[in-house]
Amino acid sequence: MRTVPAFPGPRLPRASRRVTIGVLGCSLAALLLVGPAAAQTLPPEQDKALWCASALIIAGEGTGSEDSELSRRGNSLLAETQLMLLEQGYGDEQIKDLVGKARTRASRELLDPTVNPQFSYEDCLDVDGR
Repeated sequence: MRTVPAFPGPRLPRASRRVTIGVLGCSLAALLLVGPAAAQTLPPEQDKALWCASALIIAGEGTGSEDSELSRRGNSLLAETQLMLLEQGYGDEQIKDLVGKARTRASRELLDPTVNPQFSYEDCLDVDGR
């Protein structure tokens, strides 16, 4: 009586099977360690906080003073949001990328008169808690 392999196709030598299983195991472990932050999908509250922080900083830069109240509020909100993201498992490079994307989006929406900004000034003050 002939035994049928569990999976169709050619059988790998025993050493190759060990390597394949090892690679798959390492890949799975890496995915588990990275966690939900890998997808870089932010909850709406944090996306709004990054957008608003960027918008407040951009608006503060428009006043001609880097130390304006708007810039201070924006930088404070940005620091708080970055800390929350770190606590949730996002890495430094991921956070830097998310902040850059939020800055680009806010800049485009604020400086292009044909685009309605995603959030209003009042919305952003609510996020900042002031």
